[in-house]
Amino acid sequence: MNTIERREIRIKSKEMISYRYRQGGSHVLVLLHGNMSSSRQFDYFMENIDKAFTIYSLDMRGFGNSSYFTRIDSLDTFADDVKEFADAIGINAFTLLGWSFGGNVAMRFAIDNPDQVEKLVLIAAPSVKGAPVRERTLFGLCRKKRFVKTREAMEKSVQKIEKWKSNQRRASIRRMLNRMRYNNQRPLKDRYNNYINELMMQRNLADVKLAIARFNISEEHNGLVSGTGEAAQINAPTLIVHGDKDRAVPLAASYENKQAIGDNAEVHVVKGGDHALMMGSLGELMSVVETFVL
Repeated sequence: MNTIERREIRIKSKEMISYRYRQGGSHVLVLLHGNMSSSRQFDYFMENIDKAFTIYSLDMRGFGNSSYFTRIDSLDTFADDVKEFADAIGINAFTLLGWSFGGNVAMRFAIDNPDQVEKLVLIAAPSVKGAPVRERTLFGLCRKKRFVKTREAMEKSVQKIEKWKSNQRRASIRRMLNRMRYNNQRPLKDRYNNYINELMMQRNLADVKLAIARFNISEEHNGLVSGTGEAAQINAPTLIVHGDKDRAVPLAASYENKQAIGDNAEVHVVKGGDHALMMGSLGELMSVVETFVL
């Protein structure tokens, strides 16, 4: 097992970014986690992937042990943090891998910093059209054409999860994760407890969900905001990986991403894979990433 170190660094924005580091070879790999998560979600991946990789796995702003001094308004802020992080530690070119909403942040970074992204890997990433959240009726039913638009409304939409967190309702959180993230294979007990601990440290759930809703680099309107058409500017060779049993992000999102990015993107579907491919489908995921990058 490769040794993973916990480190931290203050970036230009004055935020403190906590990250996990694994020394390896000349191929630099930067990992971006998903929502309700942290850098720890990549622990199996970091421990087992080829030693040719030197790995930096970030806790993004407001997650895990990183600070949250200034609230984010869009995914651009996370991408800017990644840029400041890379500049601070002196990595000029690397493979950028984003899981779930981290994939959207990775897309934004690749558009803004094309010279730094040698290759791009998107794992179970939401669509280039973002993921608007539908308003609900008093009976809990989704409204077809009405979406959550404000931070206050988004805070209301996630209040159940926030209540679970504040009341230490770990069993409720576990049931949610079993249903949406680990429906194929669940983590071992100690690992699972660690993942829940990190989930409960998040301070920006509503902010992130609103930012994902407002993210749209497609050429279409997503029901909430118009698309910018910037997805076609992603020029790095791109690997898109998605499980066909993913209940959190539909497989169709990866095909939308492939179409929007263009011929430099390829899709790999993991049969039976759930949302947490870094655990339940670790061997296949490592194989396709190693082949693509190395």
